Amino acid sequence: MIYNQHAPLTSFAQLYPDVDPARGKPLTLFERLSCAGALAILSFGCVMGDVLAAGIGLALLLFVLYLAGNQTQRRIRKEARDRFPGQQWAEDQSLTLKNLAFWMTLFWVIIIAVNLLAFWFATAESRLYFAIGAAVFTAILAWLMPGFNPLWSARRSAVKPGVAVPVSGVSNPSPQDTAEFKRVETQP
Repeated sequence: MIYNQHAPLTSFAQLYPDVDPARGKPLTLFERLSCAGALAILSFGCVMGDVLAAGIGLALLLFVLYLAGNQTQRRIRKEARDRFPGQQWAEDQSLTLKNLAFWMTLFWVIIIAVNLLAFWFATAESRLYFAIGAAVFTAILAWLMPGFNPLWSARRSAVKPGVAVPVSGVSNPSPQDTAEFKRVETQP
Protein backbone atom coordinates (compact mmCIF):
# COMPACT_ATOMS: atom_id res chain seq x y z
CA MET A 1 0.00 0.00 0.00
CA ILE A 2 1.39 3.38 -0.97
CA TYR A 3 1.10 6.07 1.68
CA ASN A 4 -0.17 9.41 0.42
CA GLN A 5 1.17 12.24 2.56
CA HIS A 6 -1.66 14.57 1.43
CA ALA A 7 -4.45 12.15 2.40
CA PRO A 8 -4.95 13.54 5.93
CA LEU A 9 -5.33 17.06 4.57
CA THR A 10 -7.92 16.06 1.99
CA SER A 11 -9.69 13.84 4.52
CA PHE A 12 -9.76 16.73 6.95
CA ALA A 13 -11.12 19.11 4.33
CA GLN A 14 -13.80 16.60 3.34
CA LEU A 15 -14.87 15.74 6.88
CA TYR A 16 -14.66 19.23 8.38
CA PRO A 17 -15.18 21.85 5.66
CA ASP A 18 -16.31 24.48 8.19
CA VAL A 19 -13.37 24.06 10.58
CA ASP A 20 -10.36 26.30 10.04
CA PRO A 21 -7.38 25.04 12.09
CA ALA A 22 -5.64 28.42 11.91
CA ARG A 23 -8.56 30.28 13.48
CA GLY A 24 -9.58 29.43 17.04
CA LYS A 25 -13.02 29.75 18.64
CA PRO A 26 -12.65 32.18 21.56
CA LEU A 27 -15.38 32.85 24.09
CA THR A 28 -18.03 35.28 22.93
CA LEU A 29 -18.68 38.57 24.69
CA PHE A 30 -21.83 37.15 26.30
CA GLU A 31 -19.98 34.05 27.54
CA ARG A 32 -17.22 36.17 29.07
CA LEU A 33 -19.74 38.51 30.72
CA SER A 34 -21.67 35.53 32.07
CA CYS A 35 -18.54 33.92 33.52
CA ALA A 36 -17.38 37.19 35.09
CA GLY A 37 -20.85 37.84 36.54
CA ALA A 38 -21.18 34.34 37.96
CA LEU A 39 -17.71 34.57 39.53
CA ALA A 40 -18.62 37.97 41.00
CA ILE A 41 -21.76 36.49 42.60
CA LEU A 42 -19.73 33.55 43.92
CA SER A 43 -17.12 35.94 45.32
CA PHE A 44 -19.75 38.16 46.93
CA GLY A 45 -21.38 35.18 48.61
CA CYS A 46 -18.05 33.85 49.88
CA VAL A 47 -16.95 37.16 51.39
CA MET A 48 -20.38 37.80 52.94
CA GLY A 49 -20.41 34.29 54.36
CA ASP A 50 -23.72 33.67 52.61
CA VAL A 51 -23.88 30.05 51.50
CA LEU A 52 -26.99 30.65 49.39
CA ALA A 53 -25.39 33.46 47.33
CA ALA A 54 -22.16 31.50 46.94
CA GLY A 55 -24.11 28.41 45.88
CA ILE A 56 -26.10 30.40 43.32
CA GLY A 57 -22.87 31.88 41.95
CA LEU A 58 -21.28 28.44 41.71
CA ALA A 59 -24.37 26.97 40.01
CA LEU A 60 -24.44 29.86 37.52
CA LEU A 61 -20.73 29.45 36.80
CA LEU A 62 -21.05 25.71 36.18
CA PHE A 63 -24.12 26.30 33.98
CA VAL A 64 -22.36 28.95 31.88
CA LEU A 65 -19.23 26.83 31.46
CA TYR A 66 -21.33 23.81 30.51
CA LEU A 67 -23.21 25.79 27.86
CA ALA A 68 -19.99 27.30 26.47
CA GLY A 69 -18.30 23.91 26.32
CA ASN A 70 -21.22 22.22 24.59
CA GLN A 71 -21.64 24.75 21.84
CA THR A 72 -21.91 22.85 18.54
CA GLN A 73 -18.99 24.57 16.82
CA ARG A 74 -16.69 23.90 19.77
CA ARG A 75 -17.68 20.24 19.95
CA ILE A 76 -17.04 19.79 16.22
CA ARG A 77 -13.69 21.58 16.53
CA LYS A 78 -12.67 19.37 19.48
CA GLU A 79 -13.61 16.26 17.54
CA ALA A 80 -11.56 17.50 14.57
CA ARG A 81 -8.59 18.22 16.84
CA ASP A 82 -8.81 14.74 18.33
CA ARG A 83 -9.02 13.05 14.92
CA PHE A 84 -6.38 15.20 13.19
CA PRO A 85 -3.74 16.18 15.76
CA GLY A 86 -1.16 16.72 13.01
CA GLN A 87 -2.88 19.88 11.78
CA GLN A 88 -1.45 23.25 12.81
CA TRP A 89 -4.13 24.19 15.37
CA ALA A 90 -4.32 27.79 16.53
CA GLU A 91 -4.91 26.66 20.12
CA ASP A 92 -1.65 24.70 20.22
CA GLN A 93 0.40 27.61 18.96
CA SER A 94 -1.13 30.35 21.09
CA LEU A 95 -1.39 28.42 24.37
CA THR A 96 2.18 27.16 24.42
CA LEU A 97 3.64 30.56 23.60
CA LYS A 98 1.95 32.32 26.48
CA ASN A 99 2.51 29.86 29.34
CA LEU A 100 -1.22 29.54 29.91
CA ALA A 101 -1.04 27.20 32.89
CA PHE A 102 1.21 29.56 34.84
CA TRP A 103 -0.86 32.67 34.15
CA MET A 104 -4.22 30.99 34.83
CA THR A 105 -2.95 29.58 38.09
CA LEU A 106 -1.61 32.98 39.10
CA PHE A 107 -4.93 34.67 38.34
CA TRP A 108 -6.88 32.06 40.33
CA VAL A 109 -4.48 32.29 43.29
CA ILE A 110 -4.90 36.08 43.32
CA ILE A 111 -8.71 35.78 43.16
CA ILE A 112 -8.79 33.24 46.00
CA ALA A 113 -6.32 35.23 48.11
CA VAL A 114 -8.27 38.49 47.71
CA ASN A 115 -11.52 36.76 48.66
CA LEU A 116 -9.99 35.05 51.69
CA LEU A 117 -8.37 38.27 52.87
CA ALA A 118 -11.61 40.20 52.38
CA PHE A 119 -13.53 37.55 54.34
CA TRP A 120 -10.91 37.42 57.10
CA PHE A 121 -10.37 41.16 57.65
CA ALA A 122 -13.90 42.47 57.09
CA THR A 123 -15.74 43.57 60.19
CA ALA A 124 -19.49 43.22 60.54
CA GLU A 125 -20.01 46.89 59.62
CA SER A 126 -17.74 46.82 56.56
CA ARG A 127 -18.43 43.30 55.29
CA LEU A 128 -20.81 44.53 52.56
CA TYR A 129 -18.21 46.97 51.17
CA PHE A 130 -15.49 44.33 51.26
CA ALA A 131 -17.81 41.87 49.50
CA ILE A 132 -18.69 44.36 46.77
CA GLY A 133 -15.02 45.29 46.30
CA ALA A 134 -13.96 41.63 46.13
CA ALA A 135 -16.77 40.84 43.67
CA VAL A 136 -15.79 43.71 41.36
CA PHE A 137 -12.10 42.75 41.59
CA THR A 138 -12.96 39.11 40.84
CA ALA A 139 -15.09 40.09 37.83
CA ILE A 140 -12.28 42.28 36.44
CA LEU A 141 -9.68 39.54 36.86
CA ALA A 142 -12.04 36.97 35.33
CA TRP A 143 -12.59 39.30 32.36
CA LEU A 144 -8.83 39.64 31.84
CA MET A 145 -7.93 36.02 32.64
CA PRO A 146 -5.92 34.03 30.10
CA GLY A 147 -8.13 31.53 28.35
CA PHE A 148 -11.16 33.80 28.78
CA ASN A 149 -9.79 36.94 27.17
CA PRO A 150 -8.91 36.58 23.47
CA LEU A 151 -5.97 39.00 23.83
CA TRP A 152 -3.94 36.22 25.46
CA SER A 153 -4.47 33.84 22.55
CA ALA A 154 -4.14 36.36 19.71
CA ARG A 155 -1.16 35.64 17.52
CA ARG A 156 1.10 38.53 16.69
CA SER A 157 1.97 38.54 13.02
CA ALA A 158 4.52 40.66 11.27
CA VAL A 159 2.11 41.61 8.48
CA LYS A 160 -1.26 42.94 9.60
CA PRO A 161 -4.08 43.32 7.09
CA GLY A 162 -4.58 46.85 5.84
CA VAL A 163 -1.18 48.08 7.06
CA ALA A 164 1.44 49.44 4.70
CA VAL A 165 4.63 47.38 4.75
CA PRO A 166 7.97 48.64 3.36
CA VAL A 167 9.12 46.64 0.35
CA SER A 168 12.58 48.14 -0.12
CA GLY A 169 13.67 47.96 3.52
CA VAL A 170 13.78 51.76 3.85
CA SER A 171 13.15 52.87 7.45
CA ASN A 172 11.03 55.85 6.41
CA PRO A 173 9.27 54.60 3.27
CA SER A 174 7.54 56.74 0.70
CA PRO A 175 4.17 55.66 -0.78
CA GLN A 176 6.02 54.12 -3.75
CA ASP A 177 8.05 51.90 -1.37
CA THR A 178 5.07 50.35 0.39
CA ALA A 179 2.68 47.55 -0.38
CA GLU A 180 -0.92 47.53 0.80
CA PHE A 181 -2.41 44.22 1.92
CA LYS A 182 -6.18 43.97 1.89
CA ARG A 183 -8.10 41.74 4.26
CA VAL A 184 -9.77 38.83 2.52
CA GLU A 185 -12.89 37.65 4.33
CA THR A 186 -14.25 34.18 3.77
CA GLN A 187 -17.81 33.27 4.52
CA PRO A 188 -18.12 30.43 7.08
